Amino acid sequence: MIMEDTDLMTPLTPEEARRVAPYVTNTDQPVFALRNLPPEVCAYLFARYSRSREGVRQMLLAMLDDSDAFFSQGAEVVEQNDAQLEQALTKARAFAEKWIAGYGHKSPAEVAPIHLCFEGVSILFTKVIEDFRLTSPQEKSTRYVIFSRETLYRPTFRRPDGSIDQSLTNDVSHYLDGMMDAYHRAVEAVKARCKEVFAREEGQSERGYETLMTTKACDLCRYLLPVATETNAGVFANAREWEYVISRLLSHELPEAREMGQRVLDEATKVAPTLIKYARFTPYYAETPARMRELAQEQGPEVGDRGPVRASGETYDSGRAENTTDPRSPIPVGCVLHSYEEDAEAHLAAAMLYPYARQSYDALYHQLSGPEAAGERERIIDAYLSGCGPWYTPLRAVENAVYRIEFTCDYGAYRDLQRHRIGTSLDPVLTPHLGAAIPEEIVEWGFAPVFEEAFERSAALWSRIMERTDDALQAQYVLPMMANYRFFRVWNLRQVMNVIKLRSARQGHTSYRQAAQALYREVERVHPLLARYIQVDLGDYPLAREGTKATR
Repeated sequence: MIMEDTDLMTPLTPEEARRVAPYVTNTDQPVFALRNLPPEVCAYLFARYSRSREGVRQMLLAMLDDSDAFFSQGAEVVEQNDAQLEQALTKARAFAEKWIAGYGHKSPAEVAPIHLCFEGVSILFTKVIEDFRLTSPQEKSTRYVIFSRETLYRPTFRRPDGSIDQSLTNDVSHYLDGMMDAYHRAVEAVKARCKEVFAREEGQSERGYETLMTTKACDLCRYLLPVATETNAGVFANAREWEYVISRLLSHELPEAREMGQRVLDEATKVAPTLIKYARFTPYYAETPARMRELAQEQGPEVGDRGPVRASGETYDSGRAENTTDPRSPIPVGCVLHSYEEDAEAHLAAAMLYPYARQSYDALYHQLSGPEAAGERERIIDAYLSGCGPWYTPLRAVENAVYRIEFTCDYGAYRDLQRHRIGTSLDPVLTPHLGAAIPEEIVEWGFAPVFEEAFERSAALWSRIMERTDDALQAQYVLPMMANYRFFRVWNLRQVMNVIKLRSARQGHTSYRQAAQALYREVERVHPLLARYIQVDLGDYPLAREGTKATR
């Protein structure tokens, strides 16, 4: 149906402006934000945009006429828990049920924000919840917080027949306590050693110096933390994404994820029930991993890997590395670039010109291909990227070059690299097979035996869990963050540039800085022209956080 045009900027009367003011950031400008409104009401108003000639403020006034729930005489802030609010929510939900859920329309749910808090969940679970591309998570750092026995997730192990293996469950719980005790002792000892090595600088406050020494000790000792360590995370996403997340969690192989999926469903339903109506257990999500695991096992046992490529204190080398569970000879850590486009420069130059040219993409690409066009490609790429300063994100055409990258690094570094989710992420189950990463300082200062023993104990317990339960997912809980982990990414050049710029910076943790630097060297090796425009810090800093506001 074609609707007659109307002036959406028709001025509100003073009384109308007063009534609508608590719910919008202004009453007379073409751009404004909604506030003090439940997510379903926002979705209702936005959904009406496509079916109404009115603006949101006019639609909101109509809702106010139907219910006093959004208006209290003279009030500046809406009482969200007022009983009258249900009148408006009922109207919004009825509309959502009819026009959104009832017809299968999901796009209006994208404007309904939901913030959820996860407290006392394992680091392992946070990797599940943070893997979704359209969520925005914030997790407690292991660099500034000292953890304790009270912050441990204690999994329940079951035999293949489904019965609880209480003996193994108790043994794992006891082991986790021991790991946390070892972590605490290490933090105290390493912090004392840090104070011997790094003197307090002139002008630095005592508090700043203590913060810096604690951060350095936490940086080095986080390798001992098991991935069963409990943490907190705040996650923001729109209702449409939460519906997908909940279905995935309810169908997950990991028991903790299924439990959290039900909790998320319960809490999100209190906020936006009609917008997550179709969140449920999904056989496809539940059954596919087991089928693929069975097919993968048919390919044979794990053998020596062509491994990534940088270990703490070692030079970059893309040679072969063998599997090991001996932490004294760890897999080198870094990355391997498995495939890339030989003609990436031509594709990038064509994409950079395409929005402004009259030719087809194919014509531009062929015009810019081949060695004779090298100078022209360089001129175009330089014009597109030379003005991109340190605080800018490159424009979208830079996405037109793709890299397939395999990383190996300690699990702690993986936690940070996992945050970059624009691309394809393939993350296998964590095992002890790739050995452990032990920081240079830990070795030099004589603390390596503590870390080696901790890893050997975790690897032995992991093997016992596998023998008794074959539960590879929950066996991960006992492995410490020093365990090396191999994972695969498909990233475009724009994402690669972002990762290298952010993760090679001085403030970063040593291990993921090394991974980012290794990625830069791989790109530089295959595409030296493109590497010229990547902002990278190739330095090595014993005190990464030195000079920041908190340490002054």
